[in-house]
Amino acid sequence: MEEIYTEMFDRNVFEFLMDRSFGRPRDLIQYLNLYKDEFPEDEKIIIKKLLKVEQKYSKWFYNEILNELSISQDKEAIAQVIDIISARGYVSFTEQQLVNYINTTSFQLVPNLSETLGIMTSTSILGLKINGKNTVFAYRIGYPTKAQHNSKFIVNIGIRKFLSLG
Repeated sequence: MEEIYTEMFDRNVFEFLMDRSFGRPRDLIQYLNLYKDEFPEDEKIIIKKLLKVEQKYSKWFYNEILNELSISQDKEAIAQVIDIISARGYVSFTEQQLVNYINTTSFQLVPNLSETLGIMTSTSILGLKINGKNTVFAYRIGYPTKAQHNSKFIVNIGIRKFLSLG
């Protein structure tokens, strides 16, 4: 089995794909289909080429998230926070850093910002930096994570390209 994997995939491809998704089969299949469309002659999937289709995947993943949120009563607040995060241009932040940024722009302060960040964390749009090192996403650990006022938030890698975040 390992021989087949190494013949068909670059080392760490699975981890690469999992970092940019919610780990759902449809996420992985979509990324691989984009790869196949772009590089139909390839016999081995390599990370260097996965990076070349990352922008397309990121757009798809972002739209997938919006589609899932379309029935949520919090969709407008989440969309507003995503716009603020994108405009700010950083992949990590604290709630206070976001508030400070909002106060220097024409953005309106999001009502119940703490609650919205908590929802975004529980849906894995955002992860939490734990002890300054490890990033935890709810989909990876199988249970909701709890954000605090002093939590350090990290934007899911899967949507960073679409939001033009480093």
